[in-house]
Amino acid sequence: MPSNSSAPPGVATPSRPARPGLVLAILATASFIAVLDLYITNVGLSYIGGGVRESSRSNLSWVLGAYAITCAAYLLLGPQWPDRDAAKAAWRLNS
Repeated sequence: MPSNSSAPPGVATPSRPARPGLVLAILATASFIAVLDLYITNVGLSYIGGGVRESSRSNLSWVLGAYAITCAAYLLLGPQWPDRDAAKAAWRLNS
């Protein structure tokens, strides 16, 4: 039986075509929001310094670096946490 798809036998073909433009738009928007978040934090360093009674910009740059690393870690690991919590809740319900 001839097939019209270019996929090897046994490999499922997607039901709808991929939209690379949409994927690019979503990734560009997410990247822009992350950069905007760090920019706003950088602008607010003087207010952060007033709150922790620190006036040195070099010491406050550590705050921005720590914030950027923490934000990146949450972006990478954050989506997994609800899945773990749901798995724990399901385990408790089934036991």
